[in-house]
Amino acid sequence: MSISTARPSDEAERRVIKKFLALSLLAFVVCLVLPAYTVQSASSQMHSGLAYEKLLMGFLGPLIGVFEWYANPALFLSWLLLWKKHFIAGGIFAAAALATAGAFLFRHEIIVNEAGHSGAIISKDIGYWLWIASIAIALIGNATCLVRAHMGRT
Repeated sequence: MSISTARPSDEAERRVIKKFLALSLLAFVVCLVLPAYTVQSASSQMHSGLAYEKLLMGFLGPLIGVFEWYANPALFLSWLLLWKKHFIAGGIFAAAALATAGAFLFRHEIIVNEAGHSGAIISKDIGYWLWIASIAIALIGNATCLVRAHMGRT
């Protein structure tokens, strides 16, 4: 027979954290196998890469002035902080990730090949929007758990 030292409110809080993490992670994983955006190159050829390709190569973005990929490490930190119940810090990282990823909405052109040729971004596709949703869920999760934690203390 084991004696649990966790209070019922701790168990309820952990369930809420797990639900937000699971939903955010699910949106992130699904976004990886979907197109992130569609680009039209100078030759009028359409390119639409899967989000996992952008994730794997995105760390090179600063070499060409693209910093939106860095929303990913901020998102990963927000997940870790949510799990560790550091909701304020997790919320700050999630908000930073959302702002950084959201900056891609204002990008109209991007490099399409190794030669440095660029193309016009003609659409942000479902993979991008699921990525944004994943980040927003992490932010909402941290905020919800923070409010719940403060309500439980009063």
